[in-house]
Amino acid sequence: MKAGIRPRSSTSRPPGTLVLGLTSIHEATADLADGHVDNDELIAGMFTEVKVPKSDSTGER
Repeated sequence: MKAGIRPRSSTSRPPGTLVLGLTSIHEATADLADGHVDNDELIAGMFTEVKVPKSDSTGER
């Protein structure tokens, strides 16, 4: 280990994850309060089945 560099503690990541999650929830509730969602296509894409063409044994389509 280089001098002056401390290993990242295991507790430094969860607070950032919590902040991102709370921010996401805040944005979602703001969208719902407006009566619409700004990213309708993205949300629809999450629930749409993607059809993938079958490939042969070499991986070619």
